[in-house]
Amino acid sequence: MSNPVSKQVIDPANPFGSLTAGPQQFTFLADANHSDPAITKVIADHVGSMAKSGVRHIMLEYEQTHAGDRDLLRRLNNVPPLISDAEIMRYAPSLESASAATPEAKKQSGLEHARLLVEAKKFGIKVHFTGDSRGLDFVAQEDEVFRQEKIFRAQNKDLDKKFQQYILDKDFWSKQAGTEAEKTALNDKLQAYGTQLKDFFERRRGFRKQYEEARMSPLAEEERAVLLLSLANGEKTVAIWGRDHLNDVRDLNEILDEKLRQAYIMARITNPETASKIKPEPSRVMDLFSSRAYEREVDHAKGNQDSDLKYYVEEGEIELTPAGAARFDILTRAPARPSVFRP
Repeated sequence: MSNPVSKQVIDPANPFGSLTAGPQQFTFLADANHSDPAITKVIADHVGSMAKSGVRHIMLEYEQTHAGDRDLLRRLNNVPPLISDAEIMRYAPSLESASAATPEAKKQSGLEHARLLVEAKKFGIKVHFTGDSRGLDFVAQEDEVFRQEKIFRAQNKDLDKKFQQYILDKDFWSKQAGTEAEKTALNDKLQAYGTQLKDFFERRRGFRKQYEEARMSPLAEEERAVLLLSLANGEKTVAIWGRDHLNDVRDLNEILDEKLRQAYIMARITNPETASKIKPEPSRVMDLFSSRAYEREVDHAKGNQDSDLKYYVEEGEIELTPAGAARFDILTRAPARPSVFRP
């Protein structure tokens, strides 16, 4: 009889450290809400535990856009670092999230990103900006169409109100005063108005589709996988990327794992004596949600196809996914409902 496969144990008091302590080279932290600085904060809080698990690189979905970014990383990643904690914190405004919902959240996001870099420096972890602007020009065009739509509706406020009544009230026409000719004229206006709104919607949907094709295509994810592998240089790595890049059956993590397997096979063929005999482990993925309520609000019906764990920041809870249950057990310290524990 074959021995059962031993599962990796996740400590609910140290989920980031115990997850990255596994045999995998790459661990993906799938940020489900770029606008919430609390997610960045909890990652920064656990940099030390990930360092103790052997993590040597942190990859951020942040685009290196100017000389200041390059100078920051050069000084931060030098051995020894050539930048102080106070200097790093002064970069906070340039590290703010464009997705933040309020000015306060935007400022806080910059501060938490800067603190994450300070923590990485403290524990000797190299930081890399691996984001890119693929598809973002389509987002700008979508936003412009939405701006035009808002202006159009504001300029036609009375007609817009009438149109909302028209589409929501099945007894709309029976409540309208006036002659048949006047009702016909109103109907013509409403139809024309609806056609214009539909045009705005179709244009926005078109730009959104172009954005998704440019940003989430297999080719784009493959180029990112190549970059991450190159920067990691065979060392244990945490990649913090948006969940949209990691929630399907062939996304960034699957393509990266495929390249790791290909490299292993090639090494075994070309250098059988010196090549590692240990097959590369698949990457691990942990979803990071602002809260359980936020997950219910935004999650798609299909969920995440390949995450192992979910971490809920507000509640401080972790939960195994069906896929993760095959790989992990959660360390139990006190009675709790199955697969869900609070440290």
